[in-house]
Amino acid sequence: MRIETHPDYLPEFKHLLDTLYQNASSIWFVRCDVAFDIPSPITNVFTSSKTGRRMNLYEGTRYFGRKSQRQQAGYCRVYDKRKEQEERKGKKTVGELTRVEIVYRPAEKIPMESLIQYPPQFNNLYFCQVLNDLTPLKPEKRAIALAVQNGLMTMDEFTPHHKRTIMQLLADQETVDFDEIAYEQWEENVLVPCALICGKVK
Repeated sequence: MRIETHPDYLPEFKHLLDTLYQNASSIWFVRCDVAFDIPSPITNVFTSSKTGRRMNLYEGTRYFGRKSQRQQAGYCRVYDKRKEQEERKGKKTVGELTRVEIVYRPAEKIPMESLIQYPPQFNNLYFCQVLNDLTPLKPEKRAIALAVQNGLMTMDEFTPHHKRTIMQLLADQETVDFDEIAYEQWEENVLVPCALICGKVK
């Protein structure tokens, strides 16, 4: 049996969950989406795959991976969260907001009560920089970075030389450290779901 829901909704099913973990021989974590909210416009958030995963653009959203891979480890999408909230929920958000969502699916299933000990690691999959100042880049490289940022081209369309050069030059920009952020926030975010689902936490 598999349970799939947003963690915020789990308290509504507490009675059912209590019954399940009292009768289940084991409960395992399989997969979840991990979201990172960056207070910057999406045109300033530079994302690139370190593993050769191709980026696709659709209606302003960047997808790393095919539609058929949406539940696979490392599938990623980057979109304008403020725009999404305004269009879908009618919510007004102050300031810019870009969301990066990455699928966390460990190679081996993790006992639910031990999930706190296994925060996700994504730095080996993606390179993410917030571009605050492109003036150090030569015009040609700046044009390439802007073309990618504004969804006009993808990194896959450039030669390996251009890719390496751009990545080196962008290293001076503000880095989004996915691993550090996840490590700092993981326990707080999974403590309640773990306790509700399996009744104990190690």
